[in-house]
Amino acid sequence: MADYEFEATPTVQQNGGVSWELCYMNPPGGGAKECGDGTPTSPYPNVEVPKGNANQSFHFKIVGNSQITFAPDSTPTKPGGPIWAHEKGKTMGPGVNSQLKDVEGAKKQELKLVDKNNNKDEMTIHYQLNFVGPGDTQSVIDPDIKNGGKPSFHTTYTAAMVIGAAVLVALVVLVVRNFRGRESGPSDINRGA
Repeated sequence: MADYEFEATPTVQQNGGVSWELCYMNPPGGGAKECGDGTPTSPYPNVEVPKGNANQSFHFKIVGNSQITFAPDSTPTKPGGPIWAHEKGKTMGPGVNSQLKDVEGAKKQELKLVDKNNNKDEMTIHYQLNFVGPGDTQSVIDPDIKNGGKPSFHTTYTAAMVIGAAVLVALVVLVVRNFRGRESGPSDINRGA
């Protein structure tokens, strides 16, 4: 399973603020890259992790400006981190939803993480990428990840029941055939003597 690849391109504004373009470089199906600048007419690309795709890797790369990095990890006196992620509808703030693991990239230009995608039901994770630039300027990108989740127990259980029933029917057929074969087998050659 290939990494989901993203490129984040910053543009430093005259007032010191930073605007971003985020591109999803390899969307499923081999389509063209999907880009957005976070405006209502061009939202950041969201990504969907299909049901059953466990441990999907993500790779975010800052391109075009070597002075901007992903934010440093939180400290006891300063909450932070390169990514914040929470189930959609929850308050955004420091911390990462338990669906994401192996987050690496604080104070670097590349961020890698793994989406376990083992939630019971579909869920949308709202995440925020946090950046730091010259003079400790901060900026963010905030798209969503839609997790399909793991295959449901009900589907797995149903498949096991169907297979079990088929095996049971096959055993019953074999026993019945074997029993009938003994009743109508060759006659005993010593019977007439």
